[in-house]
Amino acid sequence: MVRPRQISDEAILDGARECFLEHGPGVSTVAIAQRLGVSQGVLFQRFGTKNELMLAALAPLERPGWTSQLESGPDSRALPVQLREIAAQATDFFEEIVPKVAVLRGAGIEPKSVFRDSDLPAPVLAQRRLASWMRHALAQRRVRPCDPDAVALMFLGSLQIRPFLAHVARDIGPERETYLDHLVENLWRMIAPDSKDPTDA
Repeated sequence: MVRPRQISDEAILDGARECFLEHGPGVSTVAIAQRLGVSQGVLFQRFGTKNELMLAALAPLERPGWTSQLESGPDSRALPVQLREIAAQATDFFEEIVPKVAVLRGAGIEPKSVFRDSDLPAPVLAQRRLASWMRHALAQRRVRPCDPDAVALMFLGSLQIRPFLAHVARDIGPERETYLDHLVENLWRMIAPDSKDPTDA
């Protein structure tokens, strides 16, 4: 008779994720097993190697859910309101994946392995969808003439840098909400339509 599993794969991944994020890629599988209260052999039986365990625990989702709403373009609300909403959702995403990617890179795992289940890395997909959103806004004359790809890259880059700096240093300047408010305010000054055009303020 087969003995029932005493711990689920999900519980193993949760515990391993905590260990990797707390201690980095050098944490031993012995330490992970001890935290979980299982033998080291259980980890290898379920996931094969330490790197496979690390990938399963830390690899980001291939399609960031917050970008799905961007495909249809802006809704009827004021664009600054929508940009602020996008900024918050993107920041949540980057705050989650930046520490994970840092651990994976520290282990020598290439980005193509991190995003192995996706046609495009998640940040690239986010940039393309945001650029598409900007093209819709441009076609509706709700922003001034601009390069949607450049604007999307600039916006997401500004959103990604704060979680990155927070990962390597504690004192990173303005609080999150203040930073996002200022970022959107300054971006809007750059892309807001001329006064003679339809306004979204």
